Amino acid sequence: YFIQAIDFDNRGMPEMATHYYRLASAFDPASEFLRESLAQHYLALGKFGEALLCFKDKGTPQGLSDNAKRIKATVYLKMHQLRNALEALEAIQKPTDEEFYSIGLLHEALGNTEKAGVYYLRYLDKNPQSLDMGLKVIRLDIRNKHLAQAESLAVHLSSLVGEKAPIFNELGVIKMIKGDTLQALNFFKMALDLDSNNQEALRNRAAIALQKNDYAGGVHFYEKLYRGQNLGALYGKPLALLYYYNDQLDSASALLRRLLSDAIDDYELHFYLGLVFYSRDSLDMARLEFEKTLDLRNTFEDAWRQICLTALKQKKTNDALALAQRYTAALSASGRAWRTLGYVRNMRKEYALALPPLTRAITLNDTDATAFFELGLSYERLKKIDSAAIMFGKVLRLQPDDAVAANYLGYMWADAGVYLDSAQILIQSALKKDSGNGAYLDSYAWVLFKRGDIAGAYRYMKTALDIFSDDPVLFLHWGEILQKKGDRQGALRAFHRCLEMGSEDSAAVQQKIHDLEILNRAQPAVAPKTP
Repeated sequence: YFIQAIDFDNRGMPEMATHYYRLASAFDPASEFLRESLAQHYLALGKFGEALLCFKDKGTPQGLSDNAKRIKATVYLKMHQLRNALEALEAIQKPTDEEFYSIGLLHEALGNTEKAGVYYLRYLDKNPQSLDMGLKVIRLDIRNKHLAQAESLAVHLSSLVGEKAPIFNELGVIKMIKGDTLQALNFFKMALDLDSNNQEALRNRAAIALQKNDYAGGVHFYEKLYRGQNLGALYGKPLALLYYYNDQLDSASALLRRLLSDAIDDYELHFYLGLVFYSRDSLDMARLEFEKTLDLRNTFEDAWRQICLTALKQKKTNDALALAQRYTAALSASGRAWRTLGYVRNMRKEYALALPPLTRAITLNDTDATAFFELGLSYERLKKIDSAAIMFGKVLRLQPDDAVAANYLGYMWADAGVYLDSAQILIQSALKKDSGNGAYLDSYAWVLFKRGDIAGAYRYMKTALDIFSDDPVLFLHWGEILQKKGDRQGALRAFHRCLEMGSEDSAAVQQKIHDLEILNRAQPAVAPKTP
């Protein structure tokens, strides 16, 4: 039977060869050689179950020869049963270097990174000058946060194989994780001095630049990656986005069009091109690109949100509402979708209608600070101050450093004349984040006014108006402060300016003007002293 099996093997007839190996093995079941030959033939034919049955009577892997364990491991790998393959390989009495490597790979694939490192080191002990394995162990140590061990191995590996760009790159990564950015930059520079096209070092240099909001630096390194590696969209996409963030809109547009010529169905490229058009105020073109994005990927939420914002920027609020409703229909389980619908309702001044979608948004995601903020705004505009305060409080619990929410809540309380101490503290915290923000200065002036500190209110409001003067509310407050100081003419000018700019409560402002004019006729104003 064995001779016939060999003969069929030589004639290229594996099915017949397997048949005779089976007969031979049945005739001599104690023969490990025949059993293993049969199993290997089953394996070659893809008959994995039959291959495993060859070893069934041996029980655990420990009862098999090392060669049989290797065959079993190969069968399990073919069946994608990684744990069983690992068990078989780890039972081998005398594993080869490659088997140490394979065991490490299996442990890593199963998430056992610490054990993977042990086996990789065993391979490295036998092959100390293996740069690839050395780098693999270093990266695994970095992943497992064994930074000192990784650094020591990198230095040792460099002493064995010489100065190599990948080793310097990993040393830079270690320094970057430790917070030593200067040393990290030095190592990345050394890596690039040895290999100016080293992708990892270029990406890491770009990452440091972006951490510092240095978009020009990010552009510089991604241009090298894109041109040096010729990998198209892999580096072209982030480079185009960096051009956009760095206000290099012509470069962004040209690159995106070039990338789209090779990948017309890439939804991200259409989205980025839409952002470029949006920044250029080419809003019709922007909407067209966002629509293309959504045709290709109807679940891409950034595109839904951006197309709604584009319609609002066009002052096409009906379009914006229809788009936001399409968004919620497409992604009804998305809190962002309902938040966008609520935002559009707020922008249309439909504050009561904004409440249901915004409430739905926070029900779906109770950590969405933006949805809580919009809900607070809706309640405030509906004069439901207590409900609004609860929503803004939620925002500040989620984002304690949110200066906008702190200012809004503080101003709301100040305007209502309640909780003035808390209001002042909140607005002060906002000013600490952005001391030159005109809106925050206006809020602070207003809380001082409400507390009777007219001189302080005057100083802060004057500073606010020096920074920006395109908000009718500022001139309303300015008029109130000037009137309190006795400057009726100045107050009248401020109230008139408020009206000209389109005050939301023009009737109340007109009444103030009317009352001041009557007072001036009855009691002519005395010119105020120069403050």
